[in-house]
Amino acid sequence: MTVYIDVLIAVNIIVDYFLLLLAGRFLNLKPKSSRVIISAIVGGLFSIYIFFPHISAFVDAIYKLLTCILMSFIAFGYKNIKTFTRCTCVLFAVSFIYGGVMLALVNIVPLKVLLVYNSVVYYDISPITLIIFTGIFYIIAILLKIILKRNNPLAKTCAVEISFNGLESKFDAIFDTGNSAKDIISGSDVLIVDKKSVGALIKGEPRDYPKAFRLIPISTVSGTKLLEAVRCEKAKLYINDKKIILNKPILAISETSLDKEYSVLLNPELLTKTEA
Repeated sequence: MTVYIDVLIAVNIIVDYFLLLLAGRFLNLKPKSSRVIISAIVGGLFSIYIFFPHISAFVDAIYKLLTCILMSFIAFGYKNIKTFTRCTCVLFAVSFIYGGVMLALVNIVPLKVLLVYNSVVYYDISPITLIIFTGIFYIIAILLKIILKRNNPLAKTCAVEISFNGLESKFDAIFDTGNSAKDIISGSDVLIVDKKSVGALIKGEPRDYPKAFRLIPISTVSGTKLLEAVRCEKAKLYINDKKIILNKPILAISETSLDKEYSVLLNPELLTKTEA
């Protein structure tokens, strides 16, 4: 099969774009589209590896890992070593599974339009056909994530009742494995709430309550930013038949909308607290 470098790079940019989106979904991250596109372009350029002489599986794995590290850095940024390692591993796993599926297709059903060499996949098909098949893989992977999510206790929503300034309001919340927010000064628990949802509890702006007002540093894929926050009197978490009471937690206000299914993000460490 003749491999055309322009087709090789173009189709791998498309595939890498979908793989980055898929990795982002598994990581519960929403990186900027510009970062994902640039990362996909870098991945597409690295596909010229197909023209290298055939080398050992060990060197091939190192090459793919270094490529994933660079792509992960471009797409998801660097928050800390733990989060960055997690992002890189998920992207590597998604790419590995995709490459394995393509290699299996070549070995089980010999396809004249498909070539896998040095773990790089080349498709001698039209871009439309490629997009359709990659889209199908993306949809299947998303469905798999949904199935796994249903069996993950951390991914299920729970109720949280927050008391502030004499008012009480109940929200749907979720434990986010990527959320390690905590007040570095007092060590208080931090709950991140959607700004659109907090209006029933906080009348006006957080700065209108000087005694309770705080600024909480939160790390995101784009760096560290300060969120306006208030110290609440109490918060009650209702997790199945378990109730956990948090005394004087801090409620950080997220400018970014969270999700239709929940409006509060919880630190998974809260699960280790004793039941009330």
